[in-house]
Amino acid sequence: MGESLASFFIRCGADITATAYSWCSSVVAIYCPYPPSMSNGNYPGSASSRTSVGATVSYYCYSGYYFNGTHPDITCLGNGTWSRPSGTCDVIDCGPPPAVPGGNVTYPSTEYYSTGTVKCNTGFNLVVNGYTQLYSSGTITCLSSGEWSAPPECARVDCGIAPILPNAQIPARSNHYYQQTVTYDCNHGFYPKRNMSVITCLASGEWSTLPYCLRVPCGPLPVVINATSSFVGKAFFGNKSTYACARGFSLYGAPEVVCQADGTWTQPPTCTIVDCRTPPAIHFGKHNWTSTTYNSRVDYSCDTGYKLIGVHHINCHEDGHWTEAPTCELPPGTIQFSSLFYQIQTV
Repeated sequence: MGESLASFFIRCGADITATAYSWCSSVVAIYCPYPPSMSNGNYPGSASSRTSVGATVSYYCYSGYYFNGTHPDITCLGNGTWSRPSGTCDVIDCGPPPAVPGGNVTYPSTEYYSTGTVKCNTGFNLVVNGYTQLYSSGTITCLSSGEWSAPPECARVDCGIAPILPNAQIPARSNHYYQQTVTYDCNHGFYPKRNMSVITCLASGEWSTLPYCLRVPCGPLPVVINATSSFVGKAFFGNKSTYACARGFSLYGAPEVVCQADGTWTQPPTCTIVDCRTPPAIHFGKHNWTSTTYNSRVDYSCDTGYKLIGVHHINCHEDGHWTEAPTCELPPGTIQFSSLFYQIQTV
C-alpha cells in the first residue's frame, strides 16, 4: 500500500484463542487530521487531512510576533492526534520608546505596530530627515524587530546671528538658539536706554526687543561770568562750546569745553577784568584814581604855573594799557627860578 506498518492499526476479534488470522479481521490505516491552528502563527506549505504517523509540522509566527517556547514543532502521534507545541506566538513588545531631547513621547502601548507621538517642547522645531517641519509633532512605530522606528528630532530654535546695534560693540558673530542671550556693551560715551542691554532668542525664532544705546547727555553749560558761549541747546557726549569774554575781560584757561562720557563738562575758563595796573605819572603834575581796571578813569592836573597839554583824564583800555597821558608844560615866555615863576611880558 506504500505506507509504513506504523501507519496501520490491526482490528482483531474477541476470540483470543483463535489464530491471528482467524480473529484479526481487518487492518485500518492511521492518519492525523489537519494540524491545529496556532494563534498569531501558521505552518508553511499546504496542509493535509491525512498526515502519516510520525510526520512533523513546524510553526512560524506572523510578523510582529515571536515564538515563546522551546520548539515550534508538532508530531502526528500513533493514535491519530497531534502533539502540542511547546510555546506560543506572543506579540513583540518594544518596551518604552527612547527619550527625545527637547520633546516628549506619549504612547498608548509598546506592542508591535503601536504608535507613539513625539511632540517638541516650546522653543524646539520638529526635524525629520534633516528638514524642519511646519507641524510640531511626529510619530514613531514599534517594529517587528522589537525596536522603535527612528524618532524625529527636536532641534532648538535658531535665531541666527545677533543684530548689530548702532553705537554698541559688535557681539560674537555666531548663531544663537532658544533662550540664549546676548549682552550689548554701548560704546564710550553712550548708555543703554532704560538699562536694557540684553536680548533673548525667543521660541518664535526672533529676538526680543532690541535695546538702544543713547548718547550721554551733559547738563547745562558751565556759567562763565562776563562771557558768552557758542553752543545753544541740549548738549550730549562730544559736543563742544567755545567761550568769548566780554569786552574788557581777559580769558584764562582753555576757551573750549567738551561734554564728556560721564556727563560732565571739562573745566571752563574764567573771564577776569582787564587791569591796566598803576597809571603813568607825569612831570610837574599829579594824578588821581580809584581803580586800575578796564574803563577806570585817572584824572590829571598840573602843578602851579604849568599848563596841561592833552586830555585831562585817561582810561584803562581793553588791551590792558592806559590811553595816552597828558603832559604839564610851562606856558610860553615863562621862566622858572627855583619855585618862583615869572612871566616875561613882551612890550
